[in-house]
Amino acid sequence: MKIIGKPKIGLALGGGSVILDASFSKAKKRLKAKELATKTGADFIVIECTLNEEILRERLTKRQERRSISDARQDVLQLQKRLFEPLVGVPDEHHVVVDTSQSIDRLLEKIETVSSHSYC
Repeated sequence: MKIIGKPKIGLALGGGSVILDASFSKAKKRLKAKELATKTGADFIVIECTLNEEILRERLTKRQERRSISDARQDVLQLQKRLFEPLVGVPDEHHVVVDTSQSIDRLLEKIETVSSHSYC
């Protein structure tokens, strides 16, 4: 499986931003993304999203009721949690953990703080 397609590599090389929205449960795939960022001169920040399990299940139930395009469902939640490999090789200054029960403004504030400190 490719992490990023050729058009997005071109965007990164051209100085644009690329956001990879994925669970990235495997350390090897995260490492490939980090290597690609380094190779193209792009910034690399891991945003680790956390959420209380009760709220997570509520959101997944609502998502299923709305017929979302997301493949995130309660029946795969435990499998994803079990298969997630710990974050290794990502320096603290390139890693931010956010609690997605907070407001979007608070989340963006936290992410921007890490971003501005990592790449000044």
